[in-house]
Amino acid sequence: MNTKINNEKSFKNLLSIIVRRAAGFAILLGALALTSSAQVKTATTTSPTTPPSAPVTVVNTTANPVPVAGVISVSGTPTVNAQQSGSWNVGISGNSVTNPLQVHDVDNAPRTAFAQTKKLTFNGPDRQILGNFDVPAGKRLVIESFSVFGKLPSGNKLVEADINAFQGGEQFGTQYFAPVFTGNTEETFEPGVFIANSDKMHLEAVAGTGTVTVHLERDHIIGLSTIPPFSFNVSITGYLVDAQQ
Repeated sequence: MNTKINNEKSFKNLLSIIVRRAAGFAILLGALALTSSAQVKTATTTSPTTPPSAPVTVVNTTANPVPVAGVISVSGTPTVNAQQSGSWNVGISGNSVTNPLQVHDVDNAPRTAFAQTKKLTFNGPDRQILGNFDVPAGKRLVIESFSVFGKLPSGNKLVEADINAFQGGEQFGTQYFAPVFTGNTEETFEPGVFIANSDKMHLEAVAGTGTVTVHLERDHIIGLSTIPPFSFNVSITGYLVDAQQ
């Protein structure tokens, strides 16, 4: 009987030890679970130390644009939709009455007035005579008027007057004029006076020697071998501009 009681006590003691140890183990497991959960929560709420590998795209409507501050760099050739806000006031700095802005007319280059007269002479039996005008280097001559004035012996007539312009060695333009007889003078041989005069004209010649020529011609030379020379004054006026204009 005593042996049975002792065995029951030993069994109860052993069971008590097992239960206490199991309870301690369960408490330990619970503590470990709580610690692990706290660590996982901390790891998930902490910001990453490196940026994400994928780019981030923000899409906004025109009514709700993304505000931008600081310096912005733009590459390529994007289309910019700029709209005016309020009234614009555009002015030129430094333009005043005492210091006006210089204006250059690109259609009319700076001009230098040109006027020149030459004497052309019929000697004895000459039927026609030529005269040349030179254009300065680096310039282009624009001829706006042409005139001829002179005398020929009685019975002789000036029948033609013309002016020619050359560019690049080639005759570029010619204008012809009909001389007008105005009457005879009381000088020896009773010479007649002839005039040729242009209205407003436009003829251009480039720089060079003899790039403008004048040609005068009279009708006949019968009996003129013993008559002294008779001269004509030929005048042209216009302006010079730079050759590249």
